[in-house]
Amino acid sequence: MEKNLKKFIQHVCIDKDISVSELARRLATTPQNFNQKLGRESLTWKDLQQIADALDCRLDVNFEPNEKSSDAQSEE
Repeated sequence: MEKNLKKFIQHVCIDKDISVSELARRLATTPQNFNQKLGRESLTWKDLQQIADALDCRLDVNFEPNEKSSDAQSEE
């Protein structure tokens, strides 16, 4: 998974064959404002859900233990 949220969203746009500008329009904002928000990485959970909806995707956030953490738990 991409560490940088902006790059991740850009990759999804490429996969969905839409531009980031088109995504911004689907979110009822200007491409400039949307790119600034992405650049600041100041997205809320609501923003992420709206982006997912606009991209016809499901928002799925997972916390998965590191291998070292799961090994430590199995020793208990």
